[in-house]
Amino acid sequence: MQKFDIAIAGAGPAGLSAASKLSKHFDVLVFDNARIPHTTHSWYSYKDRIKKHNLEDSVLNSCSSLVFKAVTKRHVMKDNCVVLDGDKILKRWHDIALSNKAAIGKKKLKSYRKNEQGISIKTDKGKVDAKLLIDCTGCNSPILKKNRLINHTNTWLCYGSRINNISVKDNEQIKFLPLMDKHNTYTTFYPISNNKADFYIFRNLENKIPDPESLKPMFSRSLKKIFPKAKKLSEIKGNIVSGELKSYALDNVAFFGESGMLTPPACGMGFNEILMKHSNFSKGIKKCMDNNNLDKKSLSNISLSLRDSNIVNFQRIIGKFSYYFINSPDKWDGGVEWLNSLGNMSRYWMRNQVSLEWITKASYKLYKTIPFSEAAKYMPRKDLIFIATQFARFMKGSIIQEAEEILKNVRLN
Repeated sequence: MQKFDIAIAGAGPAGLSAASKLSKHFDVLVFDNARIPHTTHSWYSYKDRIKKHNLEDSVLNSCSSLVFKAVTKRHVMKDNCVVLDGDKILKRWHDIALSNKAAIGKKKLKSYRKNEQGISIKTDKGKVDAKLLIDCTGCNSPILKKNRLINHTNTWLCYGSRINNISVKDNEQIKFLPLMDKHNTYTTFYPISNNKADFYIFRNLENKIPDPESLKPMFSRSLKKIFPKAKKLSEIKGNIVSGELKSYALDNVAFFGESGMLTPPACGMGFNEILMKHSNFSKGIKKCMDNNNLDKKSLSNISLSLRDSNIVNFQRIIGKFSYYFINSPDKWDGGVEWLNSLGNMSRYWMRNQVSLEWITKASYKLYKTIPFSEAAKYMPRKDLIFIATQFARFMKGSIIQEAEEILKNVRLN
């Protein structure tokens, strides 16, 4: 039976980024049921982040802004964005891990059990022993399911294609456009050149994680309407899942990436969260390994240190308002108007680089853009209660009294 210090299940960005760090210090195995290294997702990030992590050679195109459109409103979020070659990034982390003598192979995680040395892992190709298992298999993790650890999910369901034979008028703009349908579906456009782009549709769902291919018919219709002469090059599909776990670790089992619900609800930027946090996650794992502290509490503390409750709750507010927008007469105009009210501050929302001071200002802008009385007409009662409670936490002065009064009235209705 093979024995390792650390076994990492899942060879996406979470698994391979952690492996590239931890393989410098420990005997590491990385395995996945899919092709390694490969992703079916489409990624963008920011120049400063890519430079910090020495990934400049993965840039396909540099962009100057993100553009959000609605019925009558438009917001241009200026920033130094980059469209990325995801496979190239994964290969870089893969090659670093290999150069550190990590073992990488195709296996499927089936089950696990505790033993005296740590953990015994059953795969479709036999058993493996390790002191620690890091689960990076995503929201469908058999470990999450077996232990019923998922408390709540918020899923961005994505399906599309890399396309060419198109005419791109401005290849420096990444664009987001809601389709205004009852399912709250958006189109996303990542330009690569004057005739090539990643184009996909995505939809936000609570407590549901369906097959991304369920969006395929709608994508085909959207592609034909928007880019009738486009040729499909490669499929884009996947889920970006955020949410809450009942526990963020088990004895000798840590969770990272989507398995650990790392992404906040409203950003939908799974890769960027991993990019920002894989170094600190790996440092925490190294410390636990060095001190032989692989119990549930010690490992949970690593994951919890990566989560800021203020940011999570604010992003949940935005997620809940997204349902209000689609049901209101003006559709997404309110959301884009809120972004316009933020001015240059808006880019920190998409970056998910926000402070409590920023959250307070952004909450006030949202409150002024969309009054509670208006939101109450279209928003589920439980969501309005949550938003009123959080606004009362984030904002000061008379707004607190108004939020508390609305909360009282909602409870009485």
